[in-house]
Amino acid sequence: MDISGSSGSVSTSPLSMFIKTVVDNSEITRKNSEVMVRFMKEFSRTERETVSITQAKAYQNTVFESVDVEYFLSKNNTYLGSFRSNGTVNTYLRKYSVPTDTEDEVQEWFNRLMENLPKFSKSIAIRDTHTNVYLSGYKPDISVFMEDDIINDAYLTMYVQALLEVKKRKSFSHLLDEDKGQLLNYIRILIRQQPLRELFAVFLSDGFYFYVMAYDRRTNRYSEHTTNFKTGLRLFWVLINYSSPFTTMAGPKSIDFNLSQEDFTRIRLKEYLGMGASSRVYKIDWENTSSAIKVFNSGYSPSNEVETLKFLNEGNFPNVPTYIAHDDNSMIIRPVCERFGDGFQVSHALQLLQHLELIHKQQIYHRDVRPKTFY
Repeated sequence: MDISGSSGSVSTSPLSMFIKTVVDNSEITRKNSEVMVRFMKEFSRTERETVSITQAKAYQNTVFESVDVEYFLSKNNTYLGSFRSNGTVNTYLRKYSVPTDTEDEVQEWFNRLMENLPKFSKSIAIRDTHTNVYLSGYKPDISVFMEDDIINDAYLTMYVQALLEVKKRKSFSHLLDEDKGQLLNYIRILIRQQPLRELFAVFLSDGFYFYVMAYDRRTNRYSEHTTNFKTGLRLFWVLINYSSPFTTMAGPKSIDFNLSQEDFTRIRLKEYLGMGASSRVYKIDWENTSSAIKVFNSGYSPSNEVETLKFLNEGNFPNVPTYIAHDDNSMIIRPVCERFGDGFQVSHALQLLQHLELIHKQQIYHRDVRPKTFY
């Protein structure tokens, strides 16, 4: 191939041209990759900063009552005490100082510390869940369950006893508001997922300070307590070991379902979905398919709802749950619906109104139509 120019002609082989093109393209790709990497790092940093600011503001805008250790211990008349000076906890703390470089190192340090806690009086499972998004998309660093509640290492929010978030040291004088705001997200999820539980406590530590955030459903008040590391760690262990209501899940874990007197099944509950005037609704697996079960209040018969739902299913009404099965206390339906949350729109309201119009024509009337009943 002849390439003509002002200084004459240069003969270049097709192979040389191909190599030059590859080299040029590789250089362009390299530069583009570098730009993309810088962009992604900047985007990730900005995104993290936005989340941090949001969490800090959430904490700052929430009213907390400052409490002492006795506030937690008094609920079931326990005392704090201390770890034995030559016991496994103090031996570990003397041998291994808490790292301050990376979150991963701090996580590993706390994981080993949890293994050195005194043996609990009941079958407690403390698990590293910092890579597991089981908590409504969040990944709490350390989660506390009863051993029997983590079948096949499946972590379910409604079975959480307590949570511990760990951070590398960012301040010599205090734990940051943004990290406390992260705990606020956690505790609000637990409040929603464990509706029969009255008291909640979640923990935060950097290996130097220990922070406890609590919530009392009866008074609808948040409380907080900050202490030194050893005192906080001891409080963490005591509350769990002595079954404090602050660190004990409350509510049913399974439902007895009777298709007939001879056909009895125990259904494991997987997630709390919501509550109405007559029932609570949970997510379950039924015949290897994700389903919802309505557990009716004592004295309430599901027969009317069963017949209504069967009628709607036979008429092929749109957007109506499918009846699957029922007994004297519960009804199983599909699919499992999700909350609208902040994404509720005018189009959703229009669909609901159209559906109400349709069932009214069939002389079926919903007795409880109000915004509160829609999620």
